[in-house]
Amino acid sequence: MAETLKYSFLALALILCSCKTRVSDECQEYFQTLQKEFTFNESTGLYQIRPVGRSEAAFVLDLQHRRKNCFMSLGKKEVLELFGVPSRKYISPISERYYYYMTSSCESDFDRNCESLEVQFGADGQFRSADIVVVTTYN
Repeated sequence: MAETLKYSFLALALILCSCKTRVSDECQEYFQTLQKEFTFNESTGLYQIRPVGRSEAAFVLDLQHRRKNCFMSLGKKEVLELFGVPSRKYISPISERYYYYMTSSCESDFDRNCESLEVQFGADGQFRSADIVVVTTYN
């Protein structure tokens, strides 16, 4: 556990140091909180929201607010270091999307509704958006 925590903080330090612009203290604190609250559950193979001292709805609202002022300077590498390996990637000529599955229905029937964190990048690899969404995609 202590070893994992050490690597998490190392990854966070790399994220913060590799950004093109200086990350504010508020955003640094948010990224630390985000790493604690959005985690991968190895027993289920799914990501989960585990808010500390707030509701899941408050977590989602905070994510929507922070994406504008904290995430915009991040590229794919920094997002991968922050959230980990996505459950699924979708690549098109104009964008790239990472899906972090939060319900098991995503794995068995991706063409049905599933809840996931979707992170989207532009063709240039820069962050475009992050949302908790119900996805309907057809293979």
